Amino acid sequence: MILENGPLLISDTQVNAIPSPVQISEIVFATARHARRFGIEPKIALCSHSQFGNLDSESGRNMRDALKILDSKKCDFLYEGEMHSDAALDPELRSRIMPNCRFDGAANALVFANTDAASGVRNILKMCANGLEVGPILMGLGNKAHIVTPSITARGLLNISALAGSLVATTGYAGALDVSGAAKVSYVSKDETEVTGNPFSMTRDITFSGSGEMDNG
Repeated sequence: MILENGPLLISDTQVNAIPSPVQISEIVFATARHARRFGIEPKIALCSHSQFGNLDSESGRNMRDALKILDSKKCDFLYEGEMHSDAALDPELRSRIMPNCRFDGAANALVFANTDAASGVRNILKMCANGLEVGPILMGLGNKAHIVTPSITARGLLNISALAGSLVATTGYAGALDVSGAAKVSYVSKDETEVTGNPFSMTRDITFSGSGEMDNG
């Protein structure tokens, strides 16, 4: 969502209705990846009705568990939670509630505990704050498919079409794949007896290697 004061990413508005803590952590990673794709250094807030442990609600527990998962990973982006949306966007308010917050300034990405909250915020920003929607972006498919909602405008359809036609050039957690190994080949005749010699003029030893890049979108 592009607002007057800059872009704001909102996740997950469409797919995981009530994500588990593991799914929430994966959504956070994917959100960071796509933030960088747009040249945004991610500052991600895990949003809930609970705020820094003050409620024992389901969404609060899920967000706290997701935070533990993120803390166990080697994340190269900023994140904090769980918190209210206003605390995520108002650093002065957040500093009063949580003086030792992990990042300064306003969050530029909000990850919600369920699609009801995320989709509601997305639509409110679009209708009441003149937000320009770029998406929804279907994460995890390498930019090969996206979805649109019935309320999409012609400009929104143009935006998502341009997005779908672009390459995923910058990712937060791309990986490298290297494969190597060795094998022996046995030549067997039609009567299932091993053939002596080499009828194909090849050695019996084979080595292989390869490498590539991985990006799950």
